[in-house]
Amino acid sequence: MIPPRLLQPLGQLSRRGPARALEAAGRDLRGVQSARLMDILGRNADTAWGREHGFAAIRGPEDFRRQPLVSADALAPWVDRILAGEDGVLTAERPIAFTTTSGSTGGSKTVPITPRYCREFQASMMASLWHVYRAFPRAFRGRGLYFVGRARASESQGRPIGSMSGFNYSALPRVIRSLYAFPEPLLHVIDAETRLYLGLHFAACDHVTLAGAIFPVTVVLFLRGLPRHRDALIHHIARGTLPDWLVLDPTLRKALTSAVRPRPDVAARLAAAPHEGPGLTAAALPHLHLLLCWTSATAALYLPELQAQLPEGVHIRDAVYAAAEGWCNVPLGEPTPGGPLAAHGHYFEFVPEADYTAGSTDAIGAESLREGERYAILITNSSGLYRYRLDDVIAVDGFWKGLPRIRFVRKLGAHCSLVGEKLDESHVNDAMTELLTDGPRLTWFCLAPATDRPTAYDLWVEGDASLDADALAARLDARLHARLFDWAGHRDEGALGPIRAHALPVGTYEAWRDSVAAAGGEVAQMKTAHLVEDASRIPAALRAAQA
Repeated sequence: MIPPRLLQPLGQLSRRGPARALEAAGRDLRGVQSARLMDILGRNADTAWGREHGFAAIRGPEDFRRQPLVSADALAPWVDRILAGEDGVLTAERPIAFTTTSGSTGGSKTVPITPRYCREFQASMMASLWHVYRAFPRAFRGRGLYFVGRARASESQGRPIGSMSGFNYSALPRVIRSLYAFPEPLLHVIDAETRLYLGLHFAACDHVTLAGAIFPVTVVLFLRGLPRHRDALIHHIARGTLPDWLVLDPTLRKALTSAVRPRPDVAARLAAAPHEGPGLTAAALPHLHLLLCWTSATAALYLPELQAQLPEGVHIRDAVYAAAEGWCNVPLGEPTPGGPLAAHGHYFEFVPEADYTAGSTDAIGAESLREGERYAILITNSSGLYRYRLDDVIAVDGFWKGLPRIRFVRKLGAHCSLVGEKLDESHVNDAMTELLTDGPRLTWFCLAPATDRPTAYDLWVEGDASLDADALAARLDARLHARLFDWAGHRDEGALGPIRAHALPVGTYEAWRDSVAAAGGEVAQMKTAHLVEDASRIPAALRAAQA
């Protein structure tokens, strides 16, 4: 097998074309986006959706904008027809797989995966890796930790249904999969604690220089498991064995046992390290140089703990803003979050945030975006999504070689005003960031309107054993009072009630994530919401698990 230090430069050559295509899109953004649209519509004009919506008569973006916006609920019956075996429903190309979303603020959705959709997705990923490689060449000298979901949780007509990250990994050529530290059988392990232990074992025994997890809580939970399994790792890594307690069927146990070797040197390194903290992380991952994960919006609240667990010299950079439904930007490995619009991949439209919230569907093209403004984003791509409501708000933070730099801000619905307090998710994130500087270690939280009090909020929260949820709720209330004029006025008048806490037992959030992953959901790209306009958007399993 070709070692990573030789294989990665070869991979960089293959990324040059997509990187150049991205730059070319910036030189003629309107033209490139129009061409992307007409290519997608032309290929799918004779599908059931294309005929019903008159694709053959569409001559350009202006005609296309007369089409209705499409929600996940509106698309679901069409996807059900495909799952039942019907061809030519949304795309002329037959889907080769299906991906399921996380359902972090509502029901999960199923999205078809076609070969052309994969090529659109990969073009953006390759362009991003081109730039990240140039910024951090040292991170590409070893293997990577790629935290992925299950590629096949179920199937339809012989086609897998699972996570997009798992499908992407399974579709890679064998030589490319050799660049990752986790062996392929590990991706078929269902039990979460078993998968965590094995991930730590294989990572510690490899030369890991790069890690990517999209949402940082994935890495936070991974590193929290290191002290818990430290002694078992030392024992079994030294001997080249696996613990008996691992939940594995005989086939998987045989495959994974054959992949481990005695590594007394690694065991000695772990034994000499502190029992927790960055010293233990450094012993387990001594060559780690770069971590790619989301660094803004709700993800930013997990960064302090992550930074406290990583040794000096490990860089954290923003990961791609993507969802199962598409890849939206191309991070360049820069310190600032966000990246240029992935205009060479999908076709995008945008509706100004205030207009969208007010019910407007009047969209503009990427060439009309303005710096400093926020927009709802719409996607059209080769998976059969047409003017699809991603229900995300993005901000435009300037331009890169003619392309707007976009950054995820919040999910739509992450705004609430019960009595005129005009609360935004960014207000909640800023307040909690200040409170958690020296406070408890949280795993998850979400602020939502109370279900039994018409003008008040509940704080749903899970933290470590030191968490005083009632005190945290009171401090959050006080911080919002100090920061927000409208919140303070309505609290002082009594129109808005105090925040009440709902504490979840330790491990609840992780167990829910594991259940989503086991069902094939995409937890790697989960956009955690910290404010919702209705408590029903919090997953039922979390609402039911009050301590």
